[in-house]
Amino acid sequence: MSDKKQRDGLYISGILQGVDFAKSGKFEGTPYPAKVMLNFSVQEIVKKEINGTFITSQSMRSQIIKIDTSDDNIALEVEKYNKLVGSYQELKLLATQGTSFKVSIVD
Repeated sequence: MSDKKQRDGLYISGILQGVDFAKSGKFEGTPYPAKVMLNFSVQEIVKKEINGTFITSQSMRSQIIKIDTSDDNIALEVEKYNKLVGSYQELKLLATQGTSFKVSIVD
């Protein structure tokens, strides 16, 4: 077993690169909630095969996590997450029943 602490649940970890937000509103008549958006840089190890040889490289990708909130609470949420920009963070994701994800297995 590795040195990593075993945790149950769904997590995303990476460097918090930025914070954005949007107030609630309507788009084509459909209401949407206010939200705070966290932009993470996530490092991945990628393995590819070329002519029977496996090559491993490190890649970075951007992942945006949207957090529903209220218009009255946006300023507090943005202030809270702005203090964490540039630091490594680990978020536990709390999904509702029936939530769909794109996943990849981590070696």
